[in-house]
Amino acid sequence: MYAYQCGELAVTGHFTAEQVTLTFSGKTLVLPHAMAASGARYADDLGNEFWGKGLKDATFTLAGDAPRTCSGSGEELPSPSTSL
Repeated sequence: MYAYQCGELAVTGHFTAEQVTLTFSGKTLVLPHAMAASGARYADDLGNEFWGKGLKDATFTLAGDAPRTCSGSGEELPSPSTSL
């Protein structure tokens, strides 16, 4: 899981080869992997898109909104531990 600051949104992303799960503002958005000439692009048919350029820079677009420029540390966050 990686953390990004995308404009006013704090976003975390959990990436697999098939999809990214984004969490922000108490919401979760799952986007499937999409074709891209460069970088890792995830998008749906509604206009939501997360396009990463390495692990530090990305662009995040929510359907109907302007694209947000994202920046992150590029370091993987520790997995949340579960307590009994």
